[in-house]
Amino acid sequence: MAVQRVTIQLVEEEDGDFGSPICFRGQCYHSLQESCLQAGALFLDPCFPAGPPALGYDQLGPNSEKAKGVEWLRPHEFCQNPQFICEDMDRTDVCQGSLGNCWFLAAAASLTLYPRLLYRVVPPRQSFQWGYAGIFHFQLWQFGHWVDVVVDDRLPVRDGKLLFVRSAQRAEFWAPLLEKAYAKGGGLPWFSHRLHGSYEVMRGGHMNEAFVDFTGGVGEVLYLQPDTPVLFSAIRHALAKESLVGATALSDRGEYKTEEGLVKGHAYSITGTHKMSLEFTKVKLLRLRNPWGRVEWSGAWSDSCPRWAALPEEWRDALLVKKEDGEFWMELGDFLKHFDTVQICSLSPEVLGPQPKGGGWHVHTFQGRWVRGFNAGGGQPGSGEAPSVWGGGDGPWDRGGQSGLGETKRPTSPFPPETETFWTNPQFQLTLQDPDEEEAEDDEGGLGGGWGTLGARSGRGGRHPKCTVLLSLVQRNRRRLRARGVTYLAVGFHVFRIPEELLGLQDSPRRRELLAGLLRADRSPFSVRRDVSRRCRLAPGHYLVVPSTAHAGEESDFTLRIFTERQHAATHGLYHHTCQRRTRKKPSRPRSEAPAVTPSQAGRSP
Repeated sequence: MAVQRVTIQLVEEEDGDFGSPICFRGQCYHSLQESCLQAGALFLDPCFPAGPPALGYDQLGPNSEKAKGVEWLRPHEFCQNPQFICEDMDRTDVCQGSLGNCWFLAAAASLTLYPRLLYRVVPPRQSFQWGYAGIFHFQLWQFGHWVDVVVDDRLPVRDGKLLFVRSAQRAEFWAPLLEKAYAKGGGLPWFSHRLHGSYEVMRGGHMNEAFVDFTGGVGEVLYLQPDTPVLFSAIRHALAKESLVGATALSDRGEYKTEEGLVKGHAYSITGTHKMSLEFTKVKLLRLRNPWGRVEWSGAWSDSCPRWAALPEEWRDALLVKKEDGEFWMELGDFLKHFDTVQICSLSPEVLGPQPKGGGWHVHTFQGRWVRGFNAGGGQPGSGEAPSVWGGGDGPWDRGGQSGLGETKRPTSPFPPETETFWTNPQFQLTLQDPDEEEAEDDEGGLGGGWGTLGARSGRGGRHPKCTVLLSLVQRNRRRLRARGVTYLAVGFHVFRIPEELLGLQDSPRRRELLAGLLRADRSPFSVRRDVSRRCRLAPGHYLVVPSTAHAGEESDFTLRIFTERQHAATHGLYHHTCQRRTRKKPSRPRSEAPAVTPSQAGRSP
C-alpha cells in the first residue's frame, strides 16, 4: 500500500444568500407546481412517499401498534374548507399531537412572534385555493445553507384526525405541513439522495436544534439555579433582539403533570416579559406557552389568580387572556423553582435584516471534519465538565417518555484526558480588536454579555474592556442516521490566548511545544448535543479556537460559527497540520459530504 501525505483543510464559507435557498434534493417548488398545474394532477413526492417508512422505523415502524389504522389523506379529504393560513399565524396555531416532539413545536410557537422570521421558514402566498397543486414548500437552515424543502400535502390521519401536530384552528394546515417538511429534510444534507428522514426521527431533541434550523442563529443553554442573577434582564434583552427563547422543566421519569399545572419533562416557549411595581414590591413576570395548547400553570399570576384584580384595568386588558390556550404568566421566583434550563437562539444579521431592534452579529462560518488518525485528537484534561446525561428509557435521543427533551438535570461525568493528541485537532485563529460599546446596567447588575460571565460586562469606559463572542459548534448529518444506531458525540471547544510574540508559531519547529504552553481563556462544556455553544467575554487580542470530540479517534463532520458584536477577524488554516496514512485509493464522495482531507505533496509534519 502506498504512503500518502494529506493536509487537513478547514473550509470557510459565507452564509447563504438570504434570498437564494438551495433546492433540497434538486426539487424546485415553482417548477414542480407549474408542471402539476399544466398536467391537471396533484403532486406526489417521490423523495418522501406517503407510507409506513415515512412514519418511522421503531415505535412508528411499519408493523408497530402506533402505526395501525393510519391513512395518508390530503386536507380537503377530511376537512371541508382547508386553509394554509387562517388570518394570521400566531403561537396558538401549534398544538402537539402524539409525537414526542415538543422541542420542535415550542420552537415553532416562538417563531410566530416575529413575522419576518416566520415568513422566511413558511413562505407566504401558498394556498389550497389559488394555484393549488398539492405541493407546498418551507425553508430550513442546514449547516450553513438555507434549503427549500417541498412536500406533498398527504398527511398521516387516524379516524379523521391528524396524527401529529395540529392547529387550534382546525381548518389551518401550515403547521402540520411544516412538521412534514422537517421530518423529510431536517438534519439531512441538501444534496442527499441515499435516504430520507421520517417523523420518528423527530422524537426527542432540544429546542435549540429547531431554533437554529428555523433561523441560522446560535443556540445557548443556561442551567438555572435558585438565585440565577440577571436572568430576567437577559431574557428581556434576548426578546428585544428578536431572539427565540424557551425553557425546559426536566424530568428523570418521563412526562407528568404537577399539582401546579406544569408538565415535567416538557419544553415551553417564553413569549414575553413584564416588570411592574405593586405598592413597594417589584414584580417580574414571564409569559410561557405549553405547545400542547392546553394545561396551564395554576399558581400565582395564572389566568384565575386573584392578584390580577389589584392591577389597573388597562394593565389587565393588555396582559391577561383568560383562555385555556396553553399560555400563562408566571413570576420569576416561581419560574426558577420549577424550570431547569433556558434556551436562547441569537440571530445573525442575515436573518434579522439591515436594522434589527437590538443590533445584530457579525458571523464567520467554517466547515470541517474530525478524521481518525489525522485530526480527531479528543479533548484536553478537564474537558468533560458537562456531558449531557440521558434519563431512563429505550433510546439515547428521547429517554423519559414522550417529553422529547432527552436530558436530565445536570451533566456530571468526566472524560479521560487526551493530552498527547489534543493539538492535532482543527484550530482557528480569532483576532479581537475593538471592545463592545458600553451598555447601561439595569437594576439587576447588567446583562453580563449573556451567561458566560454574569454581571461582568464592561464596555469602553470600564476598567477591563471586553469583546462579546458567541461560539457555536454543530455536528452535521447525525440525526438522519438515527435509524442506523448513530447518535451524537460528546463535543465542545477550548479557547486559548495567543501572545503577540507567538503569532508566527505555525512556522516554528517547536510548534507542538509552544501550543501546549498557551493559556486557556475559556471553554465550552462537552455535551452530547448537536449544538454546543458558549458566549465568551474576552479581552482584545489573539485567540485560538480548538473544537474537538471528547475522545480521540471519533469521526464527524462539523460546522463552527463565530458570532461577534463588532467586526473582528477570524481565519482558518494557519494551524493546519499534515499526517501520514496508508491508503489503497483516494475516496470518492460528493463535494459537500467529503471529509476535509485532500492529497498534498507540500504539507509539513506537525
